[in-house]
Amino acid sequence: MQNPFDQQTGGSDFVEWAKNSCRIFPHSVIGEPYVTPDLLFSKVDYFKQYKGKSVLIVGGGPSASKLDYDTLDVDYIWSVNHFFLHPILKKMKIDLAMIMTEVDINSKKFLDYRDKYNPMIGFEIHPKWSDYSFDDYQNYFLMNTHFYGRLGACTRMIIFASLLEVSNIKFVGMDGDSYMKQGKHAFEPNKKNLPSTYSNMLFPYEYSMFWEYVDSNFPQIKIENLGFGKEYHNR
Repeated sequence: MQNPFDQQTGGSDFVEWAKNSCRIFPHSVIGEPYVTPDLLFSKVDYFKQYKGKSVLIVGGGPSASKLDYDTLDVDYIWSVNHFFLHPILKKMKIDLAMIMTEVDINSKKFLDYRDKYNPMIGFEIHPKWSDYSFDDYQNYFLMNTHFYGRLGACTRMIIFASLLEVSNIKFVGMDGDSYMKQGKHAFEPNKKNLPSTYSNMLFPYEYSMFWEYVDSNFPQIKIENLGFGKEYHNR
């Protein structure tokens, strides 16, 4: 099974890979990217505000629909992909959203949400965005972690938040493969989005590596699971 640090991000040559690969994005979209052995991101000055703050990361698993958002005590909310279709989230200010290739960023529902709430909209490096005609929205940015894996964008958002030195992270909707098999999706009901390389060992293997990486590198950050998937998230 492939190491998540070797998947799509250049392996041991991440810095060189990142510097070269980010050129598919126009300067008007990402500005000057900043690269470390763990992370590539742009619009750096904006993200300084997260240091010492609390963040909730909302994934698409069914527990995202079970959370009482009115009682949350966090500074910022982040989400991913089709969050803007969720009956609660579409009426809330999401500060940052990572958008993967499956989302049509020209769709009316996406644009209506974006233009009303003005979230930061992040992209990872992917051939889809090569020569893509982006509009002039000011809050686009680029973010790519060295750790990639097949577990979905929320794991990479946890790493990003940790590298930004937030004080604590809460997450929900990162519930594991059993719910994916049943099509239990908070944003897109009946969607079954198992990774193309799925096997019964994939989630235990990659979550073990993910939490080992996070716990060893960011022991000072409190991370709390507000959702399901307790077999993968021992917290």
